[in-house]
Amino acid sequence: MRNLCEQAISLYTGTKIELATPPTLRQPKTQTLRDILTKAEPPEKVEQKPVNILLVGRTCVGSSSLINTFFKSELAVVYVSPSTDIIQNYHWTTDTGETLNLCDTPGYEQVKPDDLRDLVIDYATKADLLLLVTPSLDPSLEMDVDFLKEIKAEVADLPIITIVTQVDKLRPIHEWQPPYNWKTGNKPKEISI
Repeated sequence: MRNLCEQAISLYTGTKIELATPPTLRQPKTQTLRDILTKAEPPEKVEQKPVNILLVGRTCVGSSSLINTFFKSELAVVYVSPSTDIIQNYHWTTDTGETLNLCDTPGYEQVKPDDLRDLVIDYATKADLLLLVTPSLDPSLEMDVDFLKEIKAEVADLPIITIVTQVDKLRPIHEWQPPYNWKTGNKPKEISI
């Protein structure tokens, strides 16, 4: 900037000014597209990596029913009382070889919090996505927020999606005509949602 300024003064005033030595420029810390593509894995290899999803939530929020909905089969046993007391893994592979790994965790209050949190955080470091399952009648508790803060502290860039379950328990309970227009619907259940 200094050289540019001195050149402008010299040009418009007619006075010859001794130009300062130009500053040395730092080497840019950038990569060319060729460098990035050279280091990138080939598409065939990237496509074969499994997608790892971590499913977390409180006890009895409907995660087993959600798993069965995802896989369109009865993989996870649905109980009225809490049943998931260990991390359970579910795998699904398409005909073309794409793989999905879904890890279902015990409810927060069902196991020793420190043991579970350490284990879940370990799984979160390997996950591509975290699904937080929360029931519609009790959508958010402080324990959910605390749990997510701990995970974000360890894995800052992990995408999180919240899934609201048990919509059928919203009033009116007897109205069950999915799909629902939860944004602008005018049916009683849509208004509750």
